[in-house]
Amino acid sequence: MLKGSLVKFGFMGLVTVAGFACAPRTGVKTAFPALPPFNSPVIIIPGMMGTQLVDPVTQAVVWGKVLDLKGLNPHEALIRPDQDGLELPIDARPIQANRDRLVPTSLLTSYKMINRILEVKVYKGLIDAFAHQGCQLGDIEHCTASDNLFLFPYDWRRDLVEGAMLLGERIAAIQSVNQDPDLKVTLIAHSLGGVIAKYYMMYGTKDVITGVIDGDHLPEPDYSGARNIDKLFLLGTPNRGSYKAFKALNEGEYIMPFVTTSRWVTFTMPSLYQILPLDTESMFIDDEGNPVALDIFDIETWMKYGIGLFDDVEWASFEQQCAVLLPDQAPELAHARRLDFKDFIEAGLKRGKLFQQALAKMDWGRVETEHYIIAGNCDPTLSGFRFRTLKSGKTNIRAVKRKLFSEHYYFTDKGDKIVLYSDQAPEMDSADEVLIDCLEHRTMPGNPKVQQMIMRNLQAQR
Repeated sequence: MLKGSLVKFGFMGLVTVAGFACAPRTGVKTAFPALPPFNSPVIIIPGMMGTQLVDPVTQAVVWGKVLDLKGLNPHEALIRPDQDGLELPIDARPIQANRDRLVPTSLLTSYKMINRILEVKVYKGLIDAFAHQGCQLGDIEHCTASDNLFLFPYDWRRDLVEGAMLLGERIAAIQSVNQDPDLKVTLIAHSLGGVIAKYYMMYGTKDVITGVIDGDHLPEPDYSGARNIDKLFLLGTPNRGSYKAFKALNEGEYIMPFVTTSRWVTFTMPSLYQILPLDTESMFIDDEGNPVALDIFDIETWMKYGIGLFDDVEWASFEQQCAVLLPDQAPELAHARRLDFKDFIEAGLKRGKLFQQALAKMDWGRVETEHYIIAGNCDPTLSGFRFRTLKSGKTNIRAVKRKLFSEHYYFTDKGDKIVLYSDQAPEMDSADEVLIDCLEHRTMPGNPKVQQMIMRNLQAQR
């Protein structure tokens, strides 16, 4: 069985649109004072792994129940495409055209690790904070004029431009039902949600990447989405990309003892390639402590250094799976699939680099949207990869030096356990307000200090 979980894989998180008048519910105790009417409605967008994924044919929850994940062995699904697990198909071009039948349903407001026994709160605290003010939670796919708080489920595996386009459609629907094309929303974006929100702010619902040769040919942002955003809160957003994304592609993602999301799953997700960092100057460090320059957007780098699926041990395991499942076709099938994997990863890396180059054109001085940065600066956070040349002459690139009951990294710096604080600093210079504290990435939306900052700024009238 394919194993995975949300609990410690909280890459990217949540967006919220705060709207219209909310009044405290009678008899409900809350830490927040009564609020005057908000300037705009409220949307919540989850981040990486923050939306439940369901197979509508079998009704199986493929993502959304820890220790009860009804996915398939990723090798089996890649060899026999009639199966449908957490991994996406890889054969269509452009790569964003790859679709399976899984559909995003609800946000993981809480996460039941063991049914009826252990429950982990994810976004519930933030949603409750708005609910205590009397905000009306609506269905973003069927919104009404009386709704002022929305959740935005989307498929976090897929292309992030697609996520931004869908966000734009939902905002347009809110404007339409309120008969106000100039109505603005407030976005509270946790982690990956912030990346989607920024792209929408800069380019609206346009795909400015498809068909572009390189970064020099990208258009300048027109900030068409910014015209629809009143306030933007960025909670632990990977504004400079994520080292954890490279780790997930290279090593898979450890969740808890005996539960790991395989690299055979993560490599099929276009979203991960789109949050790889452009700046890799100090990303790889040799045994002498010297940085090693590698172009992680070049497929030849992946093949030369055995990154991800091209690791010798990992590839041997795949060949064995081929021999077990389809013994008569095993050698030919393994060779053909290796070429398929190479082509897909190369396409993912190219589009990922263009996406990051498009985001790098952000100029906060050109938008009127108020924006707020919330960042953690205390917890050890992945800050580099060990680059070691083995006696055999082969190279080993790893983030993790030991797995027992938790992950231990070779190189760390201060951050929120997912996003480095130093990567947030450049974004802070132009922010309307900054909250810096010992905030952990995955629990940030439920932190009382974070909620109080959000509520206080939503009360401020323009």
